[in-house]
Amino acid sequence: MKMIFPNSLIPAGKSGRSSTLFWSALFIILVLGALLRVYGISWDEGFSFTPHPDERAILMKTGEINFPPLDDIGSLFDPDKSSWNPKWFPYGSFPIYLLRSVEGIISNFSGHEIHDLRVIARSLSVLADLGTVLGIAMLGRSAFGNRVAILAAGLVSISVIHIQLAHFFAFDTFLAFFCVWTLFFLLKVLRTGKTSASVIAGILIGLGLASKISLMPILGAYIFAHLLHVSTASIALGIKESVITRTITSAIWGFIALGLTFVVVEPYAILDWARFTHDIKEQSDMVRRISDYPYTRQYIDTTPYLYQLIQLGRWGLGWPLALLSILGVGWACFKGISPKACLLFLVFAVIIPAVVLIHNN
Repeated sequence: MKMIFPNSLIPAGKSGRSSTLFWSALFIILVLGALLRVYGISWDEGFSFTPHPDERAILMKTGEINFPPLDDIGSLFDPDKSSWNPKWFPYGSFPIYLLRSVEGIISNFSGHEIHDLRVIARSLSVLADLGTVLGIAMLGRSAFGNRVAILAAGLVSISVIHIQLAHFFAFDTFLAFFCVWTLFFLLKVLRTGKTSASVIAGILIGLGLASKISLMPILGAYIFAHLLHVSTASIALGIKESVITRTITSAIWGFIALGLTFVVVEPYAILDWARFTHDIKEQSDMVRRISDYPYTRQYIDTTPYLYQLIQLGRWGLGWPLALLSILGVGWACFKGISPKACLLFLVFAVIIPAVVLIHNN
């Protein structure tokens, strides 16, 4: 299918010199980002365990699981007997399995059993966050051009919140990685409607959900990207049944890829459904303060959304960058968008909050 996205929103082609400068600048940014994230990675040296409570719980669960031997492979399908079942779902299973697999590979090559996983785990978190910096650059380049891409990647690479989270193994960096790269491929879906882009986006969403179920709202973006593709196609070519059929087919294949990926990397969400739903509900009750936990009392009487924005400015990005980012998002959302696309934005701006409010009530 030919590209049908409005040409005014597609960056001009890159010259050879411009491309060389882009990749050179991006390389420097990634090296700088790596140094900032690796420095002090053993920040808790001297402690017999990590003081970070979430990281500590995750590492404990990682140490408890083992892939069963081949002669007992059938136990994988029994959630009560399986040694591969973490039996713990406040976080997803994929990063736990990833860490356990990496630990096994390193142990086999070195010939020594690894008892302290902190540095290995945080190294994976560093790689995930550097992948996010790279994803920001590629997304920015695809949408706005080289200069915006390098500026965005550079700012993310030195953002305090990213550097801080890369020093922990708590899945936030994985979630950001899958979110950014999903958006990159959803932009391809929006512009071209290619099935391959839908499938890759579906795989990334599946991996993200298997890291933390809170990525669920991105499903709205997945659906919206396909709808916007049909909308822009109808503007450029007139409404054609073939475009609608191809887009629906691509979306379905993407959902299939999403489901299969999720089942493979977090199988016990299905096989141990009762425990999975119990843990997710427990987290939901905690967030909405239906259940009381001491570490959530600091959020009592805070103003929803405004509190998060203030914390973003105060501790996450710093006020200059936070304000610039908020203004930039507002500017980018409405500059050069067609009336039909704006209508879809408005419709979803009403539907999504309504669904969330109804669900919470």
